[in-house]
Amino acid sequence: MQRNIDLPPRALLSSAKVLVPVDFSPAPRGAMTQSIATRLERHPWLLGMSRAHLELLAECATVVEFKRGEVLFREGDVADGIYLIETGKIREESSVSRQPTPTEGWMFPPHIRTCTVRALEPTTAIFLSAPILRDLCEKDISLGYDFLKRLCLATYQYTLDVQRKAEQPHRSL
Repeated sequence: MQRNIDLPPRALLSSAKVLVPVDFSPAPRGAMTQSIATRLERHPWLLGMSRAHLELLAECATVVEFKRGEVLFREGDVADGIYLIETGKIREESSVSRQPTPTEGWMFPPHIRTCTVRALEPTTAIFLSAPILRDLCEKDISLGYDFLKRLCLATYQYTLDVQRKAEQPHRSL
């Protein structure tokens, strides 16, 4: 059974596999580029996060872009990161009977995606490398706690959105 859910870009968190070459060589502390710093700081999902935590996140962040129709990741892919959607619109397509959540896969083993995500229009996102992010969260437990609180809230909000959408009456053409 395939379910399609159109999701707006607002603070959407989704796991994914990087489809473009990315260099995650550690940058010296404090050498974060202004563009990544500004983008992280302005992203709705990260509002209120401390500057120190944003600098840590910048160590595993890169900006990625997708064209209309391009697949961000496929069901069954290794979930090696998450996308913070900045602009555009995506669709989750699932062949499993349960509804996938946008935060599953990257944080907990076996790190496998349970849905396919496709860009419905040109989309930009900040990609956070999961292996680096997991390591950062383990080393800095205040970052880990802050990040996991945000994940829980995103999952809760996403679940409510899916429930509301499912409760809406279907219109026939």
